[in-house]
Amino acid sequence: MVQILTPVHVVSISIMLMLIIAEGVVAVRFSSQKAQGVIPDTTGWRRIHLMGYHTAMVAAIFTGAVLAVTNNSFQSGGWLHLKIGLLVLLIGIGAVVGKQFKNLTLSKGVLTGISLLGILLSGGIVYLAVYRPF
Repeated sequence: MVQILTPVHVVSISIMLMLIIAEGVVAVRFSSQKAQGVIPDTTGWRRIHLMGYHTAMVAAIFTGAVLAVTNNSFQSGGWLHLKIGLLVLLIGIGAVVGKQFKNLTLSKGVLTGISLLGILLSGGIVYLAVYRPF
């Protein structure tokens, strides 16, 4: 079972990260369009966020939890707890970007910072999962 779940986990995390990056770029574009007085149509991106991001997030959390329990990772050290904390922050960033498609209230600079923070958090999560430093 672990042999099947590991690729599913990696693919779902990859989809989640790609969508966070793409949605951040699109949200910045929508924000700049709104600043110019144009009201962008965000319906398609809201659907992609709901169906794509949420599905990938649920798959990543489920497969990650099963892999952690199967490999006894909860007892091995604090790296997994830090990874889970970073994952919670990443989910929060996804929620902020998803709300942005509804309201378009944040500025271009704030959205760029949020997208960069998502990329950095993702890098930290991958580093903790691969190297398990402690």
